[in-house]
Amino acid sequence: MTAKNKLSSHFKDIVERWRGQRTPYVWPLMLSLRFFTEAERLLFKALDEEESASFMSDIEFAPISLIMLGEWYKRGYTGVSEDTPQWVREIDWRRAWENSGVRNWKRWVYSFTQSGNQSWLYSGMVLGGLACVFEHSHDRSNRLLRDLCRLFHGEEDLQLDASARAQALRASIEQQGSVYRFIMEMTDAHSVLSVAFSTDEQEEVRNLRNTILRINREVIQGKLNSEWIITTSPYQQDTISKSLRVKLRPERVDGEKRWFLSRERAEEWGFRLHGDLTEITLSARFYLEGSALPDDIEVLHFQTAGKASAGFNTIEPEHMGVIDRMPQQFDAWRLVARANDGQEVEIDATLNKVGEYEQIYQTASNPRQWGSNHRRRPTVVIFSDNCTVTDPQNHPVASKRMLVDYQPNGSVNWAEIPAYVILRYPEGDDEREVRLVSPLAGCKVVVPLFTNLISYQPGGLITVTRTDADTGEEIERQLPLLFGLNGLQLSWKEDKRDPELIEPTHVLLRQNGMEVNPDEACEGVVEVTVFARGMSASTEVWYLPDNSKTAPLVRDLDKQRIVWADGRKEKAVAVNLEKQAQATVHYTRSSKYHDKAHFDVYLPVRLREVYLRNALIQSVSSTETLELALLNLMEINVRIFDEDGFAEWRGADHMEPLRRLAINQPNYVELRRGNIRVHNILANKKPDMSAVSKYGNISMQTDRDRTLLEYPQVLADKPKGPFGGKSKGITATEALKAVIEDNLYSFMFQSVRDLKGEIMPTLGDLLKDKDSDYLKEHAPVIKRILWENGKTMKDLVKIGIKL
Repeated sequence: MTAKNKLSSHFKDIVERWRGQRTPYVWPLMLSLRFFTEAERLLFKALDEEESASFMSDIEFAPISLIMLGEWYKRGYTGVSEDTPQWVREIDWRRAWENSGVRNWKRWVYSFTQSGNQSWLYSGMVLGGLACVFEHSHDRSNRLLRDLCRLFHGEEDLQLDASARAQALRASIEQQGSVYRFIMEMTDAHSVLSVAFSTDEQEEVRNLRNTILRINREVIQGKLNSEWIITTSPYQQDTISKSLRVKLRPERVDGEKRWFLSRERAEEWGFRLHGDLTEITLSARFYLEGSALPDDIEVLHFQTAGKASAGFNTIEPEHMGVIDRMPQQFDAWRLVARANDGQEVEIDATLNKVGEYEQIYQTASNPRQWGSNHRRRPTVVIFSDNCTVTDPQNHPVASKRMLVDYQPNGSVNWAEIPAYVILRYPEGDDEREVRLVSPLAGCKVVVPLFTNLISYQPGGLITVTRTDADTGEEIERQLPLLFGLNGLQLSWKEDKRDPELIEPTHVLLRQNGMEVNPDEACEGVVEVTVFARGMSASTEVWYLPDNSKTAPLVRDLDKQRIVWADGRKEKAVAVNLEKQAQATVHYTRSSKYHDKAHFDVYLPVRLREVYLRNALIQSVSSTETLELALLNLMEINVRIFDEDGFAEWRGADHMEPLRRLAINQPNYVELRRGNIRVHNILANKKPDMSAVSKYGNISMQTDRDRTLLEYPQVLADKPKGPFGGKSKGITATEALKAVIEDNLYSFMFQSVRDLKGEIMPTLGDLLKDKDSDYLKEHAPVIKRILWENGKTMKDLVKIGIKL
């Protein structure tokens, strides 16, 4: 009997049970660890015999594939690619779904939000419920489990991460799919599934069940959302009203989202339920200097039809209560609940302090209404006279607003927060400062750049390709490259041109959907969240772990090789000096999650390449000084490879300071920048240090050397042209005609220099009768004349001449 047949026989009863269900969920089968271990052994043996996994998506074996996938996800999924069995990678999951026999199977296959591609693999995974090993080990705060419980109970606006797995889980709950039913069963400690998990042989399975029960109790207990609401008057801008709003969050009961106080929640609050308990009143209790004020103010009322076990309903509109008349003075408050039988419990374990200030955000429903919950909306701050704005020059002046719902009327200060506001306020015997920021002002993570090593894409990014687990399609993205955490900053865009860069106080990393410590993160795509001054921003990066180096790699210019931070060395790079050198060496880095990073590293050499009119003229591999001719400088470019990486030095960018100096000292001009020297070919005398000028970090001085001449070689004593060696006594019109037709420098001639750049009338008279062929032929020289005299093409058009 072949292993293939044994595998089919092993699953015969299981497949019949699975097909007999109304849903394709795997978890109701409650397979044992022993059954799954034996099934996987048979599967591996069958794959060896068949030498292919194609049979696993045939009609006979497709149900077995989906059952195995769901059970493996429950018991073995760790989030690490190396831990994924080969059969999971090899099976054609789309074909398995199509041949599975599941009724309306397309209903159970989710789609990615952005691409619309169907997630065949992840949809099969979540048939098993939740991954016990993964959920128990990767997220110490259990954030995803908490969010899933909140989604299950009907809460909205939760920001799950963008991973395909998280989105598939969310879709499963929203469509009341496998995960929805799984959590419904698991949160009932007495359900068949929950009891089965509590006695499972695998420790992680038992732990997941207990964790979900605990988290669900916490979610149920915290089912009130309280918020301060400030409302401005449409008629009197200097008045505001203040109210406390308490809203009941929904709860899932028998598959329906309901706004009521369940029996479990009432017990979690601390009530002892019995038949006579029929009403519960939720109130706000206010305090002043530690003492409770006499009268509680009711905010929500719940009642039941006589059965406490059925829960308590509220008839408040929108399941919300509002307190708009409060004590004149209070410095703290809490929510309390009282039953009709005299029982009283404190909902808030600690007092909610009323501080010296409150940051509030404009609500989406009413532009005159502001709430204390965080939103991506315009924001203001209200504060007492004990607070001061420490930087009033950069922020709007605070205005007084009257509190109209207090007797006698009090007042507060009101200030908008376009970017941020810094408040100083007293706290006991000390003073504290707080920075309140606008969520709309725009802060972002700034990742350090290694511009001397890597040729980045625009914006300091590299190319990353991620393979879709279901379709095999490669999705290309542009991400920053982060090496360790050194140099990370938060960029805060204030109301000024240059953003402020802030050192982070805390950095959080998430990889493959789980939080990780920096020393645990592997190379690959990582979500980085940076916190500083009450602000935070997140971005995805390609992360290279920091191995106590200062950079991800070193360009070894002496040995012409690249050494990576992990110690891997590349062979030396050969350079052919007779051909143009490639600016970069291309590298591809891979992660354990099968993502790839592609980027270019500058060639690890010291090299100067000189181009005249885009033709390679000279290559120098040493640090010798290059000699460039001023006459040719407009059309000379130099490509530079050195310790600073790669740069292109364009002669045209450095002509302006030379032009101004050359008009006055045409025989004595030299430009030095680093080890590039440009000099005037007219110079034929010994250096005269009296003709020295400074222009930023560029120095110009005399020199008599000359080289790289493409234009006619012109010496001061024998200028080439119709005038022979004569350059004085020639009119400006004659000089400009010779310059155009013999390709000369205009400032060779004294008559042109005497114009002091105002050449347009003379040049216009010279060119006005020339035909288009003449203008086209001599356009390069005419443009150079304009540049030499501080003019542009616009000046030429103004006098009616168009090249």
